[in-house]
Amino acid sequence: MNKELFKAQQWVLDSAAPHEYLNLVDMYIEMYNRSPSNFRMPQEHELLVPVVRAFYKNLGAFVEFVRKLRDEAPPDKYEKLHEIYRRFNSRFVQQERRRRLAAGIAYIESELNMKFTFGQSKEVEKWLELIWSNRRSDMLNEARNAGKRLRLTTEERDEICEAHGKSIDEDIKNNLIPIPPQIVYGKLASIDSYKPRM
Repeated sequence: MNKELFKAQQWVLDSAAPHEYLNLVDMYIEMYNRSPSNFRMPQEHELLVPVVRAFYKNLGAFVEFVRKLRDEAPPDKYEKLHEIYRRFNSRFVQQERRRRLAAGIAYIESELNMKFTFGQSKEVEKWLELIWSNRRSDMLNEARNAGKRLRLTTEERDEICEAHGKSIDEDIKNNLIPIPPQIVYGKLASIDSYKPRM
């Protein structure tokens, strides 16, 4: 972490309401991405410029930055920072979900030498999500069984879900995306005809 970013981090953390400054960073990142040439940071918030500059292209890194701030925060600031972290992390999870589904669709189309219609793409997305959600459930159940308990902590669940996402990324990297069995002779049957394992 460079000196400017570290200084901004400490300024946010030492403020009376660091969660409000993180909301501002989020807003400024959105404004910058919408119109970089017209973006101007208000003078009273110039210390936030290094944060915007560091994370405007990388939501995942921004989420990690917020997590570290939360973990370093005193008890009276933790709850609000945790709420911010959960909100940003949920957005990042959805962003990654869309990225992985797009990569899966592109790979399947390439393997089958066909271009899906919009409706077909949605059917294949539903199928991939069934496969991937089954895998995530297996990983969560394995962790519960290993610990001999019904509930995992939020941190444990987050770690498992992160590992699950990385396993999908490995499949994408190594061209191991499964082909939907309902694709027959170049035609895509309804997802309703596919029965996932129980």
